[in-house]
Amino acid sequence: MAKVLSFHAAQHGVGKSHIVANLAVILAKYEKRVGILDASAAWSDFHPLFRVEQSVLDPLLNYYLWIAEQPNSDSFQAVSSCPQGRNVILIGSGVEIIPAKASLKDLESLLLTGYSVTALSQRFEVLVERLALDYLLLDAPVGFGHLALFLMTLSDKLGLVATLKPQDFEWLAVMLEVAQRLAIPQHFLVMNQVLNEYVQASVQTQIESVFQSPVLGMLPLASEIMEMGSCDLFCLRYPNHPITQTMEAIAHCLIED
Repeated sequence: MAKVLSFHAAQHGVGKSHIVANLAVILAKYEKRVGILDASAAWSDFHPLFRVEQSVLDPLLNYYLWIAEQPNSDSFQAVSSCPQGRNVILIGSGVEIIPAKASLKDLESLLLTGYSVTALSQRFEVLVERLALDYLLLDAPVGFGHLALFLMTLSDKLGLVATLKPQDFEWLAVMLEVAQRLAIPQHFLVMNQVLNEYVQASVQTQIESVFQSPVLGMLPLASEIMEMGSCDLFCLRYPNHPITQTMEAIAHCLIED
């Protein structure tokens, strides 16, 4: 049975989608079949990371939000390759990206008509079954919107991505309280954009003690990420970098759990 993990962040710019994309590729490397559900209706961060045109990806989430009929299996589109001709390997044992669609008309429809929570839950089950996924990674909208909170309820485990800024700590406290009230017992933290002097076990232990949640990774702020922007997959370009090694360790924790 597939494991559903939703990833959340307080705001844009903390690297959540970057982490989701790289974890998906690392999991796929271990012969896991992984789906990424891009649940942001505003814009997609994934097509530049995988170097594909947004137009070639079906806005499948739009079907799930508004259309009563199930899209047929031909609607599932997958990424075929990564930069420099490196295959990410999809369909058989790889990563599939399911994006939302940034259209003013569609956004207006979502605001006016809403969506069926029950139907969306049922369609996720169909999605996992049709794609024969081992993992479905939900890249949730930032903040505390209705869709972000709903995706929490679908998840087997929450991944909360945060920086060491005070406002992120406040957000973490609220999110973990919400998770408790929703009876979601499994969650983990990934601290991103951490200054090198704070990437140490004592800081990690202190965070775990305060929030009573395991920190699976402390990812340092790296110039390579800023230079690369959102135009490539870090784990493929820098396979021996400490950030990639940390994300490998996070993936191993997810596999072993």
